[in-house]
Amino acid sequence: MVRRRRRRQPLIVDPASGLVNNNLLDQMVDSVVFAMRRLEFEEVRVPIAETGWPHAGDIDQLVQHVSRGFLILYFIREVAKGLMKYQPDIIISVHPLMQHVPLRNLRAKGLLKKIVFTTVITDLSTCHPTWFHKLVTRCYCPSEEVAKRALRAGLQQPQIKVYGLPVQPSFVKPVRPKVD
Repeated sequence: MVRRRRRRQPLIVDPASGLVNNNLLDQMVDSVVFAMRRLEFEEVRVPIAETGWPHAGDIDQLVQHVSRGFLILYFIREVAKGLMKYQPDIIISVHPLMQHVPLRNLRAKGLLKKIVFTTVITDLSTCHPTWFHKLVTRCYCPSEEVAKRALRAGLQQPQIKVYGLPVQPSFVKPVRPKVD
């Protein structure tokens, strides 16, 4: 059996804080934790999980896969607790992976008709299919092309609104040319 030496991943250094991470995922998690602290949501747990590829029969892979499944179930339960605790009037999703779990919880609790669930798509054209979920109340699309993708994904015309990208007005003001 030939063992391959694992290539060492470069360390990622945050230029602002000097924090060193082993990989991009760790850096992203640190960013979420920092943002949650800044918004004074330190008590909110943020479970991180990946589903990974199907295993090839290796017992270690099987154990990892089952562990991830339990973590996903934990995440679903935590989202349900948050929905019951905060009782929102509206949920706005701006990430393609944040439709399925909250909508699943809303459906299970019988709240799909009571809580508005909106997706604001921030990809201009090549949207991943996870942006589109048939149970959303409204899906705001940045372009006609994305609206067509939403229709092909199974959303109905009344669910779709072409709105452009939600950009703060100060970003779209004309810039005066610099004087030399």
